[in-house]
Amino acid sequence: MKAQFDDDIRELGNKLRQGKITRKVGNYIGHILFYINLLMHPHFWLDKKVRDGFFDYRRRVGLLEGAIFDNALYVPNEKSDSLEYLTSVGGRWSGYDHTCRFKLKLEDLTNRITDAKLLAFPLPELLDKPTQDYTSIGMVDLMNITDLFQIVCPTIEELLKWEFAERVTYSRAFSKIGIYERYETNLYLLGVADKLVYQVTPKGNGLIYLSQDSGEKEPKKMPFGVKVPSWAPT
Repeated sequence: MKAQFDDDIRELGNKLRQGKITRKVGNYIGHILFYINLLMHPHFWLDKKVRDGFFDYRRRVGLLEGAIFDNALYVPNEKSDSLEYLTSVGGRWSGYDHTCRFKLKLEDLTNRITDAKLLAFPLPELLDKPTQDYTSIGMVDLMNITDLFQIVCPTIEELLKWEFAERVTYSRAFSKIGIYERYETNLYLLGVADKLVYQVTPKGNGLIYLSQDSGEKEPKKMPFGVKVPSWAPT
């Protein structure tokens, strides 16, 4: 019954999105509802991250092409001189988006997360496109009610089926985002160069979200004392 209701809601949202006027009117009404809700809950405004996310679209963008995610994940540390290990509880996900700060021009943007749920926007007009077709940033916006109607909590199998993500080795994943040479020694010393990880495809750019239930938590991590050699390219 709930699944049928969810399908009906998504179908309604898709019909609203297809019409230029209905999309604009629907989103306008949705924005008003957002404002009313915020006015009724003024404590939200005390949280700077909530305010920033509300007023700056760039902070509402999903995982960008090349971002990696899995239940447990090896990622560059903040100093970019070694790898650290992010872990999440069972059924939750850790993620790392190496390019988001550069592409979105926000140096303070959080680029790693743990204990998050998978969310996605399987827009009907995108599902049949090739994997390498790049989905532009701005295709969906969490502030637009017509887009929110399309949101789902997918299984990893569904993300792979839609070709929003692919399963690749750490070596390949790091090569795609231009950091393999810098961390090649780390990957091999840790024995994970050929270990598989999920990576966002060009088609899935901005369509996958990792969401925590409440507030933004510091990722659980285990730093490793494997430093990047001084001769490694930056």
